[in-house]
Amino acid sequence: MINRLNYHHLYYFWRVAAEGHLTRTAERLHISQSALSAQIRQLEEQLGTPLFLREGKKLLLTETGASVLRYAEAIFALGNELLSATTGRDAAHGGQLRIGSVSTLSRNFLENFVHPVLSKPEVKLIPGGRWAGGTAQQAQRLRTGCGTE
Repeated sequence: MINRLNYHHLYYFWRVAAEGHLTRTAERLHISQSALSAQIRQLEEQLGTPLFLREGKKLLLTETGASVLRYAEAIFALGNELLSATTGRDAAHGGQLRIGSVSTLSRNFLENFVHPVLSKPEVKLIPGGRWAGGTAQQAQRLRTGCGTE
């Protein structure tokens, strides 16, 4: 049998570890305290060690719990990075703008048109080659990315 990590359990652990309180975390996650506790208990059983020490109503991380928390933080940070990269929500970390023009377009017009974008420090200009052909052919190349290398 393949031993697979249940990321729902890890997520609940991560949230409880950040909050340090089971009841408040359950309220914020809109689940019952017993359901949340059961999820964490299942993670502890899978890992074979307790992740929290109970001190009154407060939960403290064990040494293993602190280690698991570091992994959880890295895993969920990578998950957020993945979402940003694939949904384009983080324009500061990627994306391309391809600009093409026909030879009859005024150079001054083109420079004034792209200046607001090019003046931003995070934007880098990558010169491309010249393409032969009419406007329709250039538009198609811009859409498909052909000829940009």
